[in-house]
Amino acid sequence: MLGRDVRPGCFSAAARAVAHYDFDQWRAIRCAVLATRGESDVFTPPSDLDRLAATVLRLHTVTISRCGHFANLEQPEKVLRLLEDLWSQ
Repeated sequence: MLGRDVRPGCFSAAARAVAHYDFDQWRAIRCAVLATRGESDVFTPPSDLDRLAATVLRLHTVTISRCGHFANLEQPEKVLRLLEDLWSQ
């Protein structure tokens, strides 16, 4: 598990902090937003993107095939193309 492998104290602190985070402030975002998840993503289920889409007005969601959680590292060219497509709209 990532929490045990990478700085467990920081991971735990972040998990505690998010419990009090006000996600409603995201409703104020007006720019286009790209949210991705990998097809094999163990941290981000599709339902997370659905909930985010209900909050962020101009959200574009993509599930990237042959990818885990870190799409920007696993498939940077794909992520760049997705961003370029979004910016050209």
